[in-house]
Amino acid sequence: VWSKLKPELRLSNLERITLPILFVPGIMTIWSGNLSLLLLFSIVTATWALSQKRRVLSGVFLATLAMKPHVFVAVVPLLVINAVRTRALSH
Repeated sequence: VWSKLKPELRLSNLERITLPILFVPGIMTIWSGNLSLLLLFSIVTATWALSQKRRVLSGVFLATLAMKPHVFVAVVPLLVINAVRTRALSH
């Protein structure tokens, strides 16, 4: 989204990961013991890994969702839809 608003500003992948983490409300969320930001990071990274056909890496990040099973239950239908769409289960 940001690159569409300011096309002259190009961020590296490292900057795209670290800038949201350094956001003060994000730091306060983690500091107070809330894992929601880390779980969101896991979901986003797993989605990216799936789009890059890196299933093992995606599985590693999805395994972190076991900390809060109710979040994992919400993601399972999306994983099934993705598996059917990409025919990952036919191999």
